Amino acid sequence: MSYFTDQNFQERMLAGLVGDFRFLRKFTGVLTAMDFAASAESGADGWAREAVARMALHWYKKYREPLGGMLRAEALDYIRANRNTVGKSYRQALLGLTERLNDPQLRTAAGAMEDKIRAYKTRQTMRNAIEEYITLQAKGELTAETFLRIARKSTQKLKDTVEVVDYLETLERRIKQRDIDKDKKMPFLFIEPLDRAIPTIPRGQVAMWLAKYGLGKSMACIHTAQAHAMQALNVLYFTLEDPEIVTSSRMDASMTGVKMSRLAARADLLRKRWEHVREELKAKIKIIDGTGGGWTVERMIEAWETQRMRGFTADVIVIDYDDKIKPAVVYKGDSAMRMHSHDNYEALTNWAARDQLWIWTAAQAKRVRDRVIVTGDDAAEDISKLRTVGLCLGIGFAPKELDLGPNGRYINVAKHRFGKSGIGWPIVADLERATFFDRDASRVVLAQWQGLGKEAQVA
Repeated sequence: MSYFTDQNFQERMLAGLVGDFRFLRKFTGVLTAMDFAASAESGADGWAREAVARMALHWYKKYREPLGGMLRAEALDYIRANRNTVGKSYRQALLGLTERLNDPQLRTAAGAMEDKIRAYKTRQTMRNAIEEYITLQAKGELTAETFLRIARKSTQKLKDTVEVVDYLETLERRIKQRDIDKDKKMPFLFIEPLDRAIPTIPRGQVAMWLAKYGLGKSMACIHTAQAHAMQALNVLYFTLEDPEIVTSSRMDASMTGVKMSRLAARADLLRKRWEHVREELKAKIKIIDGTGGGWTVERMIEAWETQRMRGFTADVIVIDYDDKIKPAVVYKGDSAMRMHSHDNYEALTNWAARDQLWIWTAAQAKRVRDRVIVTGDDAAEDISKLRTVGLCLGIGFAPKELDLGPNGRYINVAKHRFGKSGIGWPIVADLERATFFDRDASRVVLAQWQGLGKEAQVA
Protein backbone atom coordinates (compact mmCIF):
# COMPACT_ATOMS: atom_id res chain seq x y z
CA MET A 1 0.00 0.00 0.00
CA SER A 2 1.38 3.43 -0.98
CA TYR A 3 1.47 6.30 1.50
CA PHE A 4 -0.22 8.37 -1.21
CA THR A 5 -3.44 6.36 -0.87
CA ASP A 6 -3.28 6.21 2.93
CA GLN A 7 -6.35 7.84 4.51
CA ASN A 8 -4.36 10.09 6.86
CA PHE A 9 -2.07 11.34 4.10
CA GLN A 10 -4.99 11.95 1.76
CA GLU A 11 -6.80 13.96 4.44
CA ARG A 12 -3.68 16.08 4.92
CA MET A 13 -3.63 16.79 1.18
CA LEU A 14 -7.34 17.64 1.30
CA ALA A 15 -6.73 20.06 4.19
CA GLY A 16 -4.27 21.89 1.93
CA LEU A 17 -6.67 21.92 -1.02
CA VAL A 18 -9.50 23.22 1.16
CA GLY A 19 -7.77 25.87 3.22
CA ASP A 20 -4.19 26.65 2.17
CA PHE A 21 -3.80 29.26 -0.58
CA ARG A 22 -0.14 28.47 -1.18
CA PHE A 23 -0.74 24.71 -1.35
CA LEU A 24 -3.50 25.30 -3.89
CA ARG A 25 -1.32 27.45 -6.13
CA LYS A 26 1.42 24.81 -6.08
CA PHE A 27 -0.64 21.69 -6.61
CA THR A 28 -3.86 22.44 -8.49
CA GLY A 29 -2.03 21.55 -11.70
CA VAL A 30 -0.50 18.45 -10.11
CA LEU A 31 -3.33 16.95 -8.05
CA THR A 32 -6.69 15.99 -9.54
CA ALA A 33 -9.83 14.51 -8.08
CA MET A 34 -8.75 11.13 -9.52
CA ASP A 35 -5.82 11.13 -7.07
CA PHE A 36 -8.52 10.67 -4.41
CA ALA A 37 -10.66 8.25 -6.44
CA ALA A 38 -12.74 5.93 -4.28
CA SER A 39 -12.17 2.19 -4.45
CA ALA A 40 -14.13 -0.81 -3.24
CA GLU A 41 -11.81 -1.04 -0.22
CA SER A 42 -12.11 2.65 0.75
CA GLY A 43 -15.93 2.57 0.80
CA ALA A 44 -17.88 5.62 1.95
CA ASP A 45 -14.78 7.33 3.38
CA GLY A 46 -13.01 7.09 0.03
CA TRP A 47 -16.08 8.43 -1.76
CA ALA A 48 -16.15 11.38 0.67
CA ARG A 49 -12.48 12.22 0.02
CA GLU A 50 -13.03 12.19 -3.73
CA ALA A 51 -16.13 14.39 -3.37
CA VAL A 52 -14.29 16.96 -1.24
CA ALA A 53 -11.35 17.02 -3.69
CA ARG A 54 -13.75 17.78 -6.54
CA MET A 55 -15.44 20.54 -4.53
CA ALA A 56 -12.14 22.17 -3.49
CA LEU A 57 -10.57 22.09 -6.95
CA HIS A 58 -13.74 23.31 -8.66
CA TRP A 59 -14.11 26.17 -6.14
CA TYR A 60 -10.53 27.31 -6.65
CA LYS A 61 -10.82 27.15 -10.43
CA LYS A 62 -13.97 29.26 -10.28
CA TYR A 63 -13.12 31.79 -7.56
CA ARG A 64 -9.32 31.65 -7.29
CA GLU A 65 -9.47 31.30 -3.52
CA PRO A 66 -9.68 28.36 -1.10
CA LEU A 67 -13.03 26.79 -0.30
CA GLY A 68 -12.21 27.22 3.40
CA GLY A 69 -15.16 27.85 5.68
CA MET A 70 -17.62 27.18 2.86
CA LEU A 71 -16.76 23.47 2.80
CA ARG A 72 -19.61 22.30 5.03
CA ALA A 73 -22.11 24.47 3.16
CA GLU A 74 -20.91 23.04 -0.16
CA ALA A 75 -21.12 19.51 1.26
CA LEU A 76 -24.68 20.05 2.47
CA ASP A 77 -25.61 21.52 -0.89
CA TYR A 78 -24.09 18.50 -2.63
CA ILE A 79 -26.06 16.12 -0.41
CA ARG A 80 -29.29 18.02 -1.09
CA ALA A 81 -28.72 18.03 -4.85
CA ASN A 82 -27.97 14.27 -4.83
CA ARG A 83 -30.34 13.15 -2.07
CA ASN A 84 -31.74 10.33 -4.21
CA THR A 85 -28.34 8.71 -4.73
CA VAL A 86 -26.35 9.64 -1.59
CA GLY A 87 -27.29 7.23 1.18
CA LYS A 88 -27.04 7.69 4.94
CA SER A 89 -23.56 6.17 5.32
CA TYR A 90 -22.20 8.41 2.55
CA ARG A 91 -23.79 11.52 4.09
CA GLN A 92 -22.26 10.70 7.47
CA ALA A 93 -18.85 10.06 5.89
CA LEU A 94 -18.91 13.35 4.00
CA LEU A 95 -20.00 15.48 6.97
CA GLY A 96 -17.56 13.68 9.24
CA LEU A 97 -14.73 14.46 6.83
CA THR A 98 -15.66 18.16 6.71
CA GLU A 99 -15.33 18.25 10.51
CA ARG A 100 -11.95 16.48 10.53
CA LEU A 101 -10.53 18.86 7.92
CA ASN A 102 -10.97 21.72 10.40
CA ASP A 103 -8.26 20.18 12.59
CA PRO A 104 -5.12 22.38 12.31
CA GLN A 105 -2.96 19.34 13.03
CA LEU A 106 -3.72 18.07 9.53
CA ARG A 107 -1.56 20.90 8.16
CA THR A 108 1.52 20.06 10.19
CA ALA A 109 4.74 19.23 8.34
CA ALA A 110 3.33 20.73 5.16
CA GLY A 111 6.77 21.09 3.61
CA ALA A 112 7.57 17.41 4.09
CA MET A 113 4.17 16.46 2.69
CA GLU A 114 4.80 18.59 -0.41
CA ASP A 115 8.09 16.74 -0.95
CA LYS A 116 6.30 13.40 -0.71
CA ILE A 117 3.65 14.49 -3.21
CA ARG A 118 6.34 15.50 -5.70
CA ALA A 119 8.27 12.27 -5.12
CA TYR A 120 5.15 10.16 -5.71
CA LYS A 121 4.14 12.16 -8.78
CA THR A 122 7.69 11.85 -10.16
CA ARG A 123 7.62 8.05 -9.81
CA GLN A 124 4.10 7.90 -11.26
CA THR A 125 5.02 10.07 -14.25
CA MET A 126 8.17 8.08 -14.97
CA ARG A 127 6.27 4.78 -14.66
CA ASN A 128 3.56 5.99 -17.04
CA ALA A 129 6.16 7.20 -19.54
CA ILE A 130 8.01 3.86 -19.46
CA GLU A 131 4.76 1.94 -19.94
CA GLU A 132 3.88 4.14 -22.91
CA TYR A 133 7.33 3.53 -24.43
CA ILE A 134 6.96 -0.25 -23.99
CA THR A 135 3.47 -0.28 -25.51
CA LEU A 136 4.52 1.76 -28.55
CA GLN A 137 7.70 -0.31 -28.99
CA ALA A 138 5.67 -3.53 -28.95
CA LYS A 139 3.44 -2.11 -31.67
CA GLY A 140 6.42 -0.93 -33.68
CA GLU A 141 5.21 2.68 -33.38
CA LEU A 142 7.98 4.19 -31.21
CA THR A 143 9.69 6.80 -33.36
CA ALA A 144 12.30 9.38 -32.35
CA GLU A 145 9.69 12.14 -32.52
CA THR A 146 7.24 10.16 -30.35
CA PHE A 147 10.01 9.39 -27.85
CA LEU A 148 10.86 13.10 -27.50
CA ARG A 149 7.19 14.09 -27.27
CA ILE A 150 6.60 11.70 -24.36
CA ALA A 151 9.81 12.88 -22.68
CA ARG A 152 8.82 16.56 -22.98
CA LYS A 153 5.31 15.87 -21.69
CA SER A 154 6.66 13.92 -18.72
CA THR A 155 9.26 16.57 -17.90
CA GLN A 156 6.64 19.31 -17.92
CA LYS A 157 4.48 17.37 -15.47
CA LEU A 158 7.38 17.21 -13.03
CA LYS A 159 7.80 21.00 -12.99
CA ASP A 160 5.74 23.56 -11.15
CA THR A 161 2.75 24.34 -13.31
CA VAL A 162 2.66 27.73 -15.01
CA GLU A 163 -0.62 28.86 -16.49
CA VAL A 164 -0.27 30.18 -20.04
CA VAL A 165 -3.36 31.99 -21.29
CA ASP A 166 -4.24 32.42 -24.95
CA TYR A 167 -5.47 36.00 -24.80
CA LEU A 168 -7.38 36.00 -28.11
CA GLU A 169 -9.29 32.82 -27.25
CA THR A 170 -10.31 33.58 -23.66
CA LEU A 171 -12.68 36.55 -23.83
CA GLU A 172 -15.64 34.61 -22.39
CA ARG A 173 -13.48 33.36 -19.56
CA ARG A 174 -12.49 36.93 -18.68
CA ILE A 175 -16.09 38.12 -18.81
CA LYS A 176 -17.14 35.31 -16.48
CA GLN A 177 -14.23 36.03 -14.10
CA ARG A 178 -15.10 39.75 -13.95
CA ASP A 179 -18.68 38.84 -13.11
CA ILE A 180 -17.38 36.71 -10.24
CA ASP A 181 -14.92 39.40 -9.12
CA LYS A 182 -17.36 42.32 -9.14
CA ASP A 183 -18.61 41.49 -5.64
CA LYS A 184 -15.20 40.52 -4.30
CA LYS A 185 -13.80 43.49 -2.44
CA MET A 186 -10.27 44.23 -1.34
CA PRO A 187 -10.04 44.35 2.47
CA PHE A 188 -11.38 47.51 4.12
CA LEU A 189 -9.38 49.51 6.66
CA PHE A 190 -12.51 50.70 8.50
CA ILE A 191 -11.40 54.31 8.07
CA GLU A 192 -14.59 55.72 6.62
CA PRO A 193 -13.40 58.46 4.23
CA LEU A 194 -10.62 56.23 2.94
CA ASP A 195 -12.86 53.20 2.38
CA ARG A 196 -15.41 55.30 0.53
CA ALA A 197 -12.83 56.79 -1.82
CA ILE A 198 -10.42 53.98 -2.69
CA PRO A 199 -9.92 50.22 -2.55
CA THR A 200 -6.89 48.96 -0.64
CA ILE A 201 -4.77 46.29 -2.34
CA PRO A 202 -5.40 42.78 -3.68
CA ARG A 203 -3.59 39.67 -2.54
CA GLY A 204 0.06 39.52 -3.51
CA GLN A 205 0.81 43.20 -2.83
CA VAL A 206 2.70 45.31 -0.30
CA ALA A 207 1.28 48.45 1.31
CA MET A 208 2.94 51.02 3.52
CA TRP A 209 2.15 53.53 6.25
CA LEU A 210 4.55 56.50 5.93
CA ALA A 211 4.92 59.00 8.79
CA LYS A 212 7.50 60.93 10.73
CA TYR A 213 8.41 59.81 14.24
CA GLY A 214 5.61 60.09 16.83
CA LEU A 215 2.65 60.42 14.45
CA GLY A 216 1.22 56.96 14.99
CA LYS A 217 2.80 54.39 12.70
CA SER A 218 2.49 51.69 15.36
CA MET A 219 -1.14 52.60 16.05
CA ALA A 220 -1.81 52.45 12.32
CA CYS A 221 -0.24 48.98 12.15
CA ILE A 222 -2.38 47.77 15.05
CA HIS A 223 -5.47 49.23 13.40
CA THR A 224 -4.53 47.46 10.14
CA ALA A 225 -4.14 44.11 11.90
CA GLN A 226 -7.48 44.51 13.67
CA ALA A 227 -9.29 45.54 10.46
CA HIS A 228 -8.06 42.48 8.55
CA ALA A 229 -8.85 40.09 11.40
CA MET A 230 -12.40 41.48 11.47
CA GLN A 231 -12.67 40.33 7.84
CA ALA A 232 -11.68 36.72 8.64
CA LEU A 233 -8.04 37.15 7.56
CA ASN A 234 -5.35 35.68 9.81
CA VAL A 235 -2.62 38.17 10.73
CA LEU A 236 1.04 37.57 11.65
CA TYR A 237 2.34 40.73 13.33
CA PHE A 238 6.09 41.38 13.56
CA THR A 239 6.92 44.01 16.18
CA LEU A 240 10.55 44.93 15.57
CA GLU A 241 10.75 48.12 17.64
CA ASP A 242 8.45 47.74 20.66
CA PRO A 243 8.35 44.64 22.91
CA GLU A 244 5.39 42.29 22.54
CA ILE A 245 3.86 43.38 25.86
CA VAL A 246 3.75 47.00 24.67
CA THR A 247 2.17 46.03 21.35
CA SER A 248 -0.32 43.71 23.09
CA SER A 249 -1.24 46.45 25.55
CA ARG A 250 -1.90 48.88 22.72
CA MET A 251 -4.08 46.27 21.06
CA ASP A 252 -5.97 45.72 24.33
CA ALA A 253 -6.64 49.44 24.67
CA SER A 254 -7.54 49.94 21.02
CA MET A 255 -9.92 46.99 20.87
CA THR A 256 -11.66 47.46 24.23
CA GLY A 257 -11.60 51.24 24.66
CA VAL A 258 -9.89 50.97 28.06
CA LYS A 259 -7.22 53.66 28.47
CA MET A 260 -3.63 52.44 28.30
CA SER A 261 -2.92 53.94 31.71
CA ARG A 262 -5.91 52.08 33.24
CA LEU A 263 -5.41 48.58 31.81
CA ALA A 264 -4.10 47.24 35.13
CA ALA A 265 -6.61 49.04 37.34
CA ARG A 266 -9.60 48.21 35.12
CA ALA A 267 -8.82 44.53 34.55
CA ASP A 268 -12.43 43.53 35.27
CA LEU A 269 -13.73 45.95 32.64
CA LEU A 270 -11.09 44.66 30.22
CA ARG A 271 -12.26 41.07 30.75
CA LYS A 272 -15.89 42.08 30.33
CA ARG A 273 -15.24 43.84 27.03
CA TRP A 274 -12.93 41.08 25.82
CA GLU A 275 -15.85 38.81 24.95
CA HIS A 276 -17.08 41.44 22.49
CA VAL A 277 -13.59 41.60 20.96
CA ARG A 278 -13.53 37.82 20.49
CA GLU A 279 -16.87 38.00 18.68
CA GLU A 280 -15.77 40.91 16.51
CA LEU A 281 -12.52 39.34 15.34
CA LYS A 282 -13.27 36.59 12.83
CA ALA A 283 -9.65 35.41 12.57
CA LYS A 284 -6.50 35.25 14.68
CA ILE A 285 -3.70 37.72 15.29
CA LYS A 286 -0.33 36.26 16.29
CA ILE A 287 2.53 38.51 17.42
CA ILE A 288 6.24 37.81 16.99
CA ASP A 289 8.54 39.86 19.21
CA GLY A 290 11.47 40.73 16.97
CA THR A 291 13.03 43.35 19.22
CA GLY A 292 16.05 41.10 19.77
CA GLY A 293 17.19 42.00 16.26
CA GLY A 294 18.47 39.93 13.38
CA TRP A 295 15.16 39.75 11.52
CA THR A 296 15.68 39.55 7.79
CA VAL A 297 12.84 39.03 5.33
CA GLU A 298 14.04 35.45 4.89
CA ARG A 299 13.76 34.83 8.63
CA MET A 300 10.23 36.25 8.60
CA ILE A 301 9.34 33.87 5.77
CA GLU A 302 10.70 30.97 7.83
CA ALA A 303 8.56 32.07 10.80
CA TRP A 304 5.48 32.27 8.57
CA GLU A 305 6.27 28.80 7.19
CA THR A 306 6.66 27.40 10.71
CA GLN A 307 3.29 28.78 11.74
CA ARG A 308 1.75 27.39 8.55
CA MET A 309 3.09 23.92 9.32
CA ARG A 310 1.55 24.20 12.79
CA GLY A 311 -1.87 24.94 11.33
CA PHE A 312 -1.91 28.76 11.37
CA THR A 313 -1.79 30.15 7.83
CA ALA A 314 -1.47 33.93 7.96
CA ASP A 315 -3.11 35.83 5.11
CA VAL A 316 -1.71 39.19 6.25
CA ILE A 317 1.78 40.20 7.40
CA VAL A 318 2.19 43.43 9.37
CA ILE A 319 5.73 44.69 10.04
CA ASP A 320 6.38 47.52 12.49
CA TYR A 321 8.64 48.94 11.18
CA ASP A 322 10.77 48.61 8.00
CA ASP A 323 13.94 50.29 9.25
CA LYS A 324 14.42 47.43 11.72
CA ILE A 325 14.48 44.76 9.00
CA LYS A 326 18.05 43.53 8.62
CA PRO A 327 19.39 43.23 5.07
CA ALA A 328 20.35 39.85 3.70
CA VAL A 329 23.42 41.45 2.05
CA VAL A 330 25.35 44.18 3.89
CA TYR A 331 26.52 47.09 1.74
CA LYS A 332 29.01 49.80 2.62
CA GLY A 333 29.37 53.40 1.60
CA ASP A 334 27.05 56.39 1.22
CA SER A 335 24.36 54.44 -0.61
CA ALA A 336 24.29 51.49 1.81
CA MET A 337 20.99 52.41 3.52
CA ARG A 338 19.28 52.97 0.18
CA MET A 339 20.51 49.62 -1.14
CA HIS A 340 19.42 47.83 2.04
CA SER A 341 15.95 49.33 1.75
CA HIS A 342 15.71 48.44 -1.93
CA ASP A 343 16.68 44.80 -1.29
CA ASN A 344 14.29 44.45 1.63
CA TYR A 345 11.31 45.77 -0.31
CA GLU A 346 12.15 43.68 -3.33
CA ALA A 347 12.20 40.62 -1.05
CA LEU A 348 8.87 41.63 0.52
CA THR A 349 7.16 42.12 -2.84
CA ASN A 350 8.48 38.75 -4.05
CA TRP A 351 7.20 37.08 -0.89
CA ALA A 352 3.78 38.71 -1.18
CA ALA A 353 3.43 37.67 -4.82
CA ARG A 354 4.71 34.12 -4.32
CA ASP A 355 2.46 33.26 -1.38
CA GLN A 356 -0.39 35.63 -2.28
CA LEU A 357 -0.24 37.59 0.97
CA TRP A 358 -1.20 41.09 2.00
CA ILE A 359 1.93 42.68 3.50
CA TRP A 360 1.79 45.99 5.39
CA THR A 361 4.85 47.87 6.60
CA ALA A 362 5.46 51.09 8.49
CA ALA A 363 8.16 53.45 7.19
CA GLN A 364 9.84 56.54 8.58
CA ALA A 365 9.27 59.87 6.82
CA LYS A 366 11.63 62.82 6.86
CA ARG A 367 11.23 65.09 9.86
CA VAL A 368 9.51 68.00 8.18
CA ARG A 369 7.99 70.36 10.72
CA ASP A 370 4.17 70.60 10.75
CA ARG A 371 3.83 68.80 7.40
CA VAL A 372 0.16 68.01 6.71
CA ILE A 373 0.43 66.10 3.43
CA VAL A 374 3.07 63.36 3.39
CA THR A 375 4.11 62.37 -0.13
CA GLY A 376 6.49 59.84 -1.61
CA ASP A 377 9.25 62.44 -1.62
CA ASP A 378 9.20 62.27 2.20
CA ALA A 379 10.41 58.65 2.37
CA ALA A 380 13.44 58.85 4.64
CA GLU A 381 16.01 56.38 3.30
CA ASP A 382 14.88 55.22 -0.09
CA ILE A 383 12.27 56.87 -2.28
CA SER A 384 12.41 53.87 -4.63
CA LYS A 385 10.38 51.86 -2.10
CA LEU A 386 7.38 53.93 -3.20
CA ARG A 387 7.74 52.47 -6.70
CA THR A 388 7.63 48.98 -5.21
CA VAL A 389 4.53 49.13 -3.01
CA GLY A 390 0.98 48.97 -4.29
CA LEU A 391 -0.32 51.53 -1.78
CA CYS A 392 1.34 54.17 0.40
CA LEU A 393 -0.70 56.05 3.01
CA GLY A 394 0.93 59.09 4.55
CA ILE A 395 0.19 60.28 8.09
CA GLY A 396 0.70 63.99 8.65
CA PHE A 397 -0.31 66.71 11.09
CA ALA A 398 -3.91 67.90 11.06
CA PRO A 399 -4.56 71.19 9.22
CA LYS A 400 -4.08 74.16 11.57
CA GLU A 401 -7.48 75.66 10.75
CA LEU A 402 -9.18 72.70 12.48
CA ASP A 403 -7.30 73.13 15.79
CA LEU A 404 -7.47 69.41 16.71
CA GLY A 405 -4.64 69.33 19.22
CA PRO A 406 -2.37 66.29 19.74
CA ASN A 407 -5.01 63.80 18.52
CA GLY A 408 -5.34 65.42 15.10
CA ARG A 409 -3.99 63.59 12.07
CA TYR A 410 -4.19 63.83 8.29
CA ILE A 411 -4.26 60.77 6.04
CA ASN A 412 -2.99 61.20 2.51
CA VAL A 413 -2.95 58.66 -0.33
CA ALA A 414 0.63 59.23 -1.42
CA LYS A 415 0.71 56.44 -4.02
CA HIS A 416 -1.91 53.96 -5.23
CA ARG A 417 -1.48 51.45 -8.02
CA PHE A 418 -5.14 50.38 -7.89
CA GLY A 419 -6.99 53.64 -7.28
CA LYS A 420 -6.85 57.38 -6.92
CA SER A 421 -3.85 59.02 -5.24
CA GLY A 422 -3.10 62.53 -4.05
CA ILE A 423 -6.24 62.85 -1.90
CA GLY A 424 -6.55 63.05 1.86
CA TRP A 425 -8.68 63.75 4.92
CA PRO A 426 -8.30 64.95 8.50
CA ILE A 427 -9.04 62.33 11.14
CA VAL A 428 -8.87 62.14 14.91
CA ALA A 429 -6.94 59.54 16.89
CA ASP A 430 -7.31 58.69 20.58
CA LEU A 431 -3.82 58.50 21.99
CA GLU A 432 -4.98 57.48 25.47
CA ARG A 433 -6.65 54.39 24.03
CA ALA A 434 -4.02 53.73 21.32
CA THR A 435 -6.77 54.13 18.74
CA PHE A 436 -5.65 55.31 15.32
CA PHE A 437 -9.13 56.20 14.04
CA ASP A 438 -11.70 57.56 16.49
CA ARG A 439 -14.80 57.15 14.36
CA ASP A 440 -17.18 59.48 16.21
CA ALA A 441 -14.68 62.31 16.65
CA SER A 442 -13.48 61.93 13.05
CA ARG A 443 -17.04 62.21 11.71
CA VAL A 444 -17.40 65.59 13.42
CA VAL A 445 -14.09 66.81 12.00
CA LEU A 446 -14.89 65.55 8.50
CA ALA A 447 -18.18 67.47 8.61
CA GLN A 448 -16.26 70.63 9.50
CA TRP A 449 -13.80 69.91 6.69
CA GLN A 450 -16.62 69.53 4.20
CA GLY A 451 -18.02 72.83 5.46
CA LEU A 452 -14.77 74.45 4.39
CA GLY A 453 -15.26 73.00 0.90
CA LYS A 454 -12.38 70.54 1.27
CA GLU A 455 -14.07 67.16 1.24
CA ALA A 456 -11.00 65.43 -0.20
CA GLN A 457 -8.07 67.81 -0.47
CA VAL A 458 -5.79 67.12 -3.42
CA ALA A 459 -2.08 67.23 -2.72
